[in-house]
Amino acid sequence: MSDKDDSKIIKIGGAGISGLTSAIVLAKAGYEVEVYEKNASVGERFNEDFQGIMNWGFKEDVIDYMNRIGIKNSFWKKAMTSIDMFGSDEYQHSFKTKRPFCYLVQRGSGAKCLEQSLKEQAVEAGVEIIFNSAVSADDVDIVATGPKFDGVIDGLVNGYTFETDSQDNFAILFDDDYAYNGYSYFFITDGHGTVATCIFGKYQKVNDYLEKTYNFFMDNYNFNVENKKGFAGTGNFHLLSNTKKRYVGEAGGFQDFLWGFGMRYAVITGNLAARSIIEKKEYKELWAKELSGLLETSVSTRLLFSLLGDRTYKLFVKSLSKRKNPVEFLTKAYNPTILSRLVYPFSKIYLRKYIKDRSTKEPNKK
Repeated sequence: MSDKDDSKIIKIGGAGISGLTSAIVLAKAGYEVEVYEKNASVGERFNEDFQGIMNWGFKEDVIDYMNRIGIKNSFWKKAMTSIDMFGSDEYQHSFKTKRPFCYLVQRGSGAKCLEQSLKEQAVEAGVEIIFNSAVSADDVDIVATGPKFDGVIDGLVNGYTFETDSQDNFAILFDDDYAYNGYSYFFITDGHGTVATCIFGKYQKVNDYLEKTYNFFMDNYNFNVENKKGFAGTGNFHLLSNTKKRYVGEAGGFQDFLWGFGMRYAVITGNLAARSIIEKKEYKELWAKELSGLLETSVSTRLLFSLLGDRTYKLFVKSLSKRKNPVEFLTKAYNPTILSRLVYPFSKIYLRKYIKDRSTKEPNKK
């Protein structure tokens, strides 16, 4: 049960996706809410680059879910219903589907960015956001402070944003020569583009991976580039703790452990933390019921991909290309099975060890 008095101000640490989602839901339910953000504005971690909100693994479309919990679609978004995928054989497989694979959004402080939209919605709902104010977990009711660098990097993304008049294109490349234990991506739409490599190890080679990735997509799509800017970010795949504190989003380890997608989990856990206060229910019970199976399956699948590498990527892309409904196939693949539950305890132990050459320092960024 919640130990909060409903007459008290609900305090949230962090004005990212999860924290602002919690704030909006609580404010619309009549609560007085304060959000404490250590930076001077929202979205400072990002450079208005394109990122995807996963739309597989769940039966409900993510935009429908956001509408249902009271999040307005006032941010820029692009439904990705067609995409090219390249396996380690570099053979192109093109997919089209009625239900979007994901929704592209822009991350950052810009007017069209997701964080900026959530900030404006929170303020409109009556939330007070206090910038340049860092808080500890003990001082707040909901902890939404994002990933915590503990001397170990589990994932690194490095890429470019740019302006272009080239036609829309969306592509993913799975190949260890371009993105160790991860993937590269290339998105162009509405006159803007993002190309990046997302790796899980060999961080000293990140700049080489990025240049190879950039050249690969340039050779395949021949796009023009203006005003190219670099961006980079790190992440930690820490595992969920047994704390009763309401940790949401990346602060609680809520993300897809296979590909590193976290925005949908940020929205869901932000909403569930708010619901736990409104409905006076245990937060852990709420997220465990909705997310534990998906999280465990992604951990188990990450073990398989990290052990088998390129062979798994090639098989994955070819298998996906044979499906009439790729999104439905991915959704079913994320549902827990007897095998994934049996493998999970071993995968959980291995998760912190599978990258043998993890860096203890943040690598150089472009």
